[in-house]
Amino acid sequence: AIVILTLLIMLLSNSADNTNHVVHVQPHKKDCVEANKLPCLNEHCIFASSEILKSIDASIDPCDDFYGYSCNQWIKNNPIPEGKSTWGTFGKLEQMNQLIIRN
Repeated sequence: AIVILTLLIMLLSNSADNTNHVVHVQPHKKDCVEANKLPCLNEHCIFASSEILKSIDASIDPCDDFYGYSCNQWIKNNPIPEGKSTWGTFGKLEQMNQLIIRN
């Protein structure tokens, strides 16, 4: 009851205040260091980008079927292995790591 009474008092005191509150937003500065920064072009970033691009099915309009657009190629290139009930990027990574460790 005290909480409700406190909330009502706060609401009534705020509604009695007729001042306008303005939020000031600063624009992005085009001359800052971050705006001129080149995209990541090291080996790891390029590998990650290529893996993402391999997953995209450009024949599908992303506005119609975003899941198909973003995942169809990965699903086609990575069928669920025999003996597995699910398969994803983490399972594939685990399998690759196990092969590296065995070798």
